[in-house]
Amino acid sequence: MRKTLLPAFIPISAPASLKDMAFQIIKNAIMNNQLEPGKVYNGSELAQQRAVSNTSVREALLDLATRGFIMRLPVSFLPVEWETRFDFAKGFPGDHR
Repeated sequence: MRKTLLPAFIPISAPASLKDMAFQIIKNAIMNNQLEPGKVYNGSELAQQRAVSNTSVREALLDLATRGFIMRLPVSFLPVEWETRFDFAKGFPGDHR
């Protein structure tokens, strides 16, 4: 009787979540100066411009704010506004050089 060897399993990573994809898209736009430091942006407009859902962008923006890349601006009765905070001269948020 001949033994059949099974091929080794190849680990498959899960696809990135839509929030993670939105996070990377927006972070890259900040890093590449496509989103200017100090300028105010609307989350819905960012979602529409980048063809990503509002929910994914909102979650990504909250994550970026937590990491210090952007700042949430309080605006009553209007869509939430976001301000980019990344400054290339100072380096990454939390980077203490």
